[in-house]
Amino acid sequence: MDINELKDKWQQLSFDSDRLAADSDRVMSEIKAGKIKSAQHRLAQNYKRNALGGLCVTALAPFLVTTLHFQLWVAIVYGLFGLLMAALSYDFADNIAMTDYVSQPVVNAMRAVLAVRKRMARIRAVGIVLGCGVLASFFGEIFDKADSTLILSSCIGFTVGLVISWLKYRHMKRLIDELKAQVESLAE
Repeated sequence: MDINELKDKWQQLSFDSDRLAADSDRVMSEIKAGKIKSAQHRLAQNYKRNALGGLCVTALAPFLVTTLHFQLWVAIVYGLFGLLMAALSYDFADNIAMTDYVSQPVVNAMRAVLAVRKRMARIRAVGIVLGCGVLASFFGEIFDKADSTLILSSCIGFTVGLVISWLKYRHMKRLIDELKAQVESLAE
């Protein structure tokens, strides 16, 4: 093998390594985009499930009047709370799903993620404040009835609900943190 053949082979290898580096960068950006889409989809799906839960709460409102003999206004407040939370959650899920984090500049994508995080906090605050009002009217009715079985089962339900909501909060926080980390990885 002479020196010219060796130079040709070296140039060919150099060209192949440049092409491999470009292909590797392209594949890496596609993987990052796929991870962002996955985190985005999971977060949106969780909020769609929250919306479905809000509709279930609304569907249970008549049960309060017919079976537990609560006052009508308590059932109406309970049902409206479920409808409001369902609407907020579904609108938010739609907003999350429609945002394109991949094709915008990283700075704008990070702003969008932070806006999602802020809106999550607002929805949670609305839910907590209104939920406390609903629970106060709910427990007021329960204590008026002075039925020890109803009081005990409501306290157990309240405790289980708190545990579930805390776990749900942590899960949603992990999802938004994952989305944020994936968007930050686009800058690398």
